[in-house]
Amino acid sequence: MTERSTRWLAILLLVAGCKTNGDSQSREQPTTQTPTAPAAQPTPPSASPAPAAADPCSYVTREQVSAAIGVPISLVRPDGATKCSYFPETSATSNGLYVEVSDSGAYHSMKQMMHGTAPVTGLGDDAFWAAPMLRVKAGPRMVVVAVMDTRWNHGDSQGAAVAVARHVLSNL
Repeated sequence: MTERSTRWLAILLLVAGCKTNGDSQSREQPTTQTPTAPAAQPTPPSASPAPAAADPCSYVTREQVSAAIGVPISLVRPDGATKCSYFPETSATSNGLYVEVSDSGAYHSMKQMMHGTAPVTGLGDDAFWAAPMLRVKAGPRMVVVAVMDTRWNHGDSQGAAVAVARHVLSNL
């Protein structure tokens, strides 16, 4: 499989995973209250994932992303509940960098099915690079940093992704 095919496969898998999460939330059934019974206090689950931040762009700032890629960021845009996109002044509609923080449930299966991965040490519980994306498992969460322009950070896309991931991990 070529590097370009691997990139497209990774992007498609990530998009499919985002759509699945959104669909499951929209199918929730409303609960009905009975006026005679007092409301029961919910019991917190013993091992549930930590809640996501209200704003997916709160994990890393525009300035931190700009410093990591070496290009000024002009647009920061949340994309759904788990993803934030950062666009440089030179390209406000494509070739951005995005950060996604989601449940880590699919981390190991993604790692096994992707080809051309390289382990990355010193980040979270486990991390790997499969250009153009860095994936980090940190407890119940998976952090994905995608660097869509190989010219950034003097051609070191992985280094830029690692720098951004460190900021995200420090804010989980």
